[in-house]
Order: sequence, then structure tokens, then C-alpha cells
Amino acid sequence: MASFQHNNECSQLNSSNEVNINIEIIKGKLYWISSMFPPTDVHYFNIDNKLKYLKYYKDFGPVCTANIVNFCRVVKRYLFQDQNYKDKPLFFHSSNEKEKQSNAALLISAFQVIVLNQSVENVWDKIKDLDLLSFRDASYNEVCNYQCTILDCLKAIKRAIDLGWFNVETFNIKEYEKLEDQESGNISVIIPNKIVALRGPVSEKNNEQNQIKTRYYRINPEQLIPQLKFIKVQTIVRCNSPEEYDKFIFAPHNIDHFDIPFPDGSCPKDDIIKSFIEIVDNSNGVVGVHCKAGLGRTGTLIACYAIQKYNFPAREIIAWIRLCRSGSILGKQQQFLLHYEQILKEQGIFKQENSSDSSDIESQKSGIEQVLSEKQVNNSANVQEQQLKQQNQKDKSQNNKKINIWSCFGGIFKKKNQEKTKINMDNIDFYKEEPNQAEKLIELQNKALSKKESQRKK
Repeated sequence: MASFQHNNECSQLNSSNEVNINIEIIKGKLYWISSMFPPTDVHYFNIDNKLKYLKYYKDFGPVCTANIVNFCRVVKRYLFQDQNYKDKPLFFHSSNEKEKQSNAALLISAFQVIVLNQSVENVWDKIKDLDLLSFRDASYNEVCNYQCTILDCLKAIKRAIDLGWFNVETFNIKEYEKLEDQESGNISVIIPNKIVALRGPVSEKNNEQNQIKTRYYRINPEQLIPQLKFIKVQTIVRCNSPEEYDKFIFAPHNIDHFDIPFPDGSCPKDDIIKSFIEIVDNSNGVVGVHCKAGLGRTGTLIACYAIQKYNFPAREIIAWIRLCRSGSILGKQQQFLLHYEQILKEQGIFKQENSSDSSDIESQKSGIEQVLSEKQVNNSANVQEQQLKQQNQKDKSQNNKKINIWSCFGGIFKKKNQEKTKINMDNIDFYKEEPNQAEKLIELQNKALSKKESQRKK
């Protein structure tokens, strides 16, 4: 997974190499360096060309949950289990090229939240003034008017852990990759044991017409059924045209099917959202949701459910769904979800929470000490779950002291303008169709998935 190099002795970084970022993650144990060239005479690893985001169009990030889990496991192994490196400082190196640097920032920050059990607030404090890129959607719009930030992703990961949606110890990377494959239906688990997103299947006859017209292929419903049974899907919700396949194909397999179509590239109206929530709540098993590509309409509907039923803030659920399924939620659908959350707040359905990111010094220390103990690392899943429950029960003060466990060695930083651009939602037609967006995305998605599969084989 990682490019790992070392020498027999550790020494100072090469002074001729311009270092843009040098952050201490664990004192004397783990550092993140971002520079044009790798450091010399130290033990370091680099994943710039291994765990990267594969673009569909002009989109960028975030990297998927499988890559984050892969990163966390490898760093843990080098730090605490591999006898060759366990007692030596380890340097995570990334290029100072902006996309690679921002990708690395998310990975090393996620490691601190997931493995070191650090608060999102403290982790974000270490990188918030760096000149890092935000992530942008996969729509064909030339201008992106919504920014999904690293902070959004970290909050999403933390919330998913608290809800029991994400566990670095039990996450099955091979299963993730198998389900993601085109031949398996391009399936992504969003809410475990509850909701999955998938690319819409199409009948063999319609598929032949699609290939002639657009040069992309989608599996038919018969091919999809074994995968649906494997992940215990008992209900399918179709958001695109009912003409793509015969829904009664699923009936002999005890899979219910519902049609709640709305236009490509648009946002769901109130009756669509209401119907979807009722379907999910009344299902006896996992619900599979699809439109054409399984990205825009699908992601937006699932986000609406999570906002209303789990009190998952819009910015965080957009980030979470993109972490689970790259390219999800497009263009104006992002603003729509912010608007939807606000409506639920006004109705008293969405409850505004106090910040859950603050944490006192003792809990911060315990997170690091937990990982520094090899014995506790082996049992970290149970310990982490117990600590998270205890933290959620505390009344956390905004004035608690913070540990600043990072240092900069002559780094070059650019202060970013933290003010967010306010979007005038009155000028957005949420329900207007954006035709052919799904077809273009599927073609690009196929190319990205094929490229990813080639990288895995290497």
C-alpha cells in the first residue's frame, strides 16, 4: 500500500529540501511532512500515488472510506506492531502539490480522530490555517459554489463512529471493493444494515440501446439480485424512469420495489421525501436506492433521510455520503440539503446541538496513551467504543484547555479566509431537470472504476 523507505539512522531533514508543512502528530513518534522531495535519513512512507481520489470530471475528493481505513491500519502497523520501526520516529511524507497535500491532510487528520481518539476540534486546529483545498462535486458546472471541507469530513467520520456506522477494526475493505465493482452493480453502503446506494440496472434490451447511444454498460436486474441478497436488501427504491426495467423481476426473490421518480439533476419535492422515509421505516431489511448513476438523486434522498431521522447535519452528511460513494450529490443538490436542514430546524424536527468536538486534557491524553500501548491497540475497538459513550455523556465546556501537540519547523503557511460565501437560494430552481447528467457521469464513473481496478491488480 505505502512506499516505505528508511536508513539505519535517523537524522535531521535535508536542509536543501523546502518543507512547506512539518507537523508533529505524536511526540517523538509520528510526523507529517509535506515537501517537494521526500526527507532523507529518516524512516518515511508516501501514499500520494496509492490512496488518491480518481476524478470523474472536475471533481476532487474526498478519498473513500476504504482508503482511510487502509491508511489507518498501515500507520498503526508501522508505529506499534512492526518490530523494525516500532521504536523509531515515523514520517508521513506527501508532495506539496495542492491536491496531494490536501488528500494527505485528510488522511492524517482522520487517523487522529479514528485511531488516536482525538477530538475533531483539536485535530482541525493543527491544520485550519494551512492553504489546503476544499473538495468539489462531480457535476458539469464550470463554477463550484459549494465547498466540502476537510472539517466537514472529520465531523462526518466522528458522527458516523458515534452512530455505529463506521469501525476501523471491522471495516471489510475486500467487500467494499467487490460491491463497488461495475459487475456487482456499483453498490455502496451508506447506513450499515439500513440503506445502500447503487447504480440503476437496466434491461438487456435497453442496455443494448444505451451502449449504442452512450458507450456505457450497466448490469441488468437479474445480474444484480445475487449481490442484493448477499447484503440482505429487501426493498428497492427507483428514482429514475420506470421504463428502464420491469420491477416485477424482483418479486420472486422477496424484494419489494417502489417507484418515486423525479428528474435527473433535480432535488426531491416534499411528497417524494415523505414517501421515501415511509418506505425505509417500513422495510424489514436493507433498502437499496438508485437513480441512473446512483449519485445525484440517490445521494440526495439518502441525505434527507439521515438529516431528519439521525439529526445528521447537511454539511456532514454530504461529506459522509461522498466518503462512502465518490461523486455523490451534485450541483444545486448541495444547497438544497442546506435549505432542507434549515426547514427542519424551523419545524423543530432537526435539533440544534451543542458542539461535541470539545474535549478536556485528560481525554486527549487517554486517546494517545491508548494507542501507544500495544496491548490496548489490539483491543482498541472495545476501548474506543466505551470512551466514545462516556464522552457523549459529559457536559463539555467550550473553555476547556487544549493540547497543542504540533510544531512547525520553518513551514510556509498562508492564512485562508475563513468566511463562507453566502448563496442566495432564492435564485436556485431546485426542481429543474439537468438532462443527460447521469449518462455522462456513468461513462466517466466506468473509466474511474476501471482505472482503480487496474491499480489494485498492480
